[in-house]
Amino acid sequence: MESLLPATVVLVALIMPEVRLRARSRRRRRMIEQELPVVLELMSLALTAGESVRNAVSRLAGQSNGVVGEALRAAVARTAAGIPLSTALTTSASAVDSAEYARVVDQLVLTLDRGAPVAEVLRAQAGDARQSEKRRLVEEAGRREVVMMVPLVFVILPLSVAFAVFPGIFVIDAGLP
Repeated sequence: MESLLPATVVLVALIMPEVRLRARSRRRRRMIEQELPVVLELMSLALTAGESVRNAVSRLAGQSNGVVGEALRAAVARTAAGIPLSTALTTSASAVDSAEYARVVDQLVLTLDRGAPVAEVLRAQAGDARQSEKRRLVEEAGRREVVMMVPLVFVILPLSVAFAVFPGIFVIDAGLP
């Protein structure tokens, strides 16, 4: 028993940093998924108002506070150093480690290369991101529903059955008619 305690402590000490890192990574991805539709809509509004893509990215980088804002600020800093905007955005997408953000950046770079209307593409991407977030929330609600049933089934239901059955058993034991 005494030899198990140090081994358990060592095992927990080795596993906990990995668990914390994964949780932080999941939380960061969730934040990106929540921020992305808003940033895309603001960018499409700026582009529709007549700003260039570089100015719209620069404006959003200055106004956004989250993870996407950090990535955009890094991209703006790279463009200020002379790196082309598409390369800077692609580099920021690889640094963020989010499939959703990488997909949006790839679509934006492809749109810029082809000369297609960027604002429409960004609006469509924002709609897709919102649908993806909605789908994720519905799935999470489904998982939470099962967890919420546990107290109901194992605590409240047995208690209500006991309240319903106990008076009958008491009457039968007492021999009352």
